[in-house]
Amino acid sequence: MITLRIIGVLYLLSGLWCVANPDVSSQFLGMTLSQQGLAEFIAVYGGLQVGIAVAMLGSTFNAQFVPGALYFALLVSAGLFVFRLIGIVLHGAYEGLLMMAVLEGVFVVALLKSYLKRRDVSL
Repeated sequence: MITLRIIGVLYLLSGLWCVANPDVSSQFLGMTLSQQGLAEFIAVYGGLQVGIAVAMLGSTFNAQFVPGALYFALLVSAGLFVFRLIGIVLHGAYEGLLMMAVLEGVFVVALLKSYLKRRDVSL
């Protein structure tokens, strides 16, 4: 449960940062957005991350939900990691993007270990 809580809090903070300061957070990700783009950025980068965070954090209060939440969080984080790597390979990288990829890779490993431990499977 601690893994879900830590990663959930990080998703929550990231999502809230994207909502509270979309100009700076979008520039950190290498984006320059119009007013309409800012609205979409807030919805996707803010709202989606906050929603994922709430799902992760909320599931930790019911032990029956934890295995499914770990699996869900693992798949979401792995998808972000893989497609960020694809983007880096196809379009290049900069410090912020590489940092995000490393963090997502850490999430994937931590979630996989937690999921397998819950299922009592050794890695």
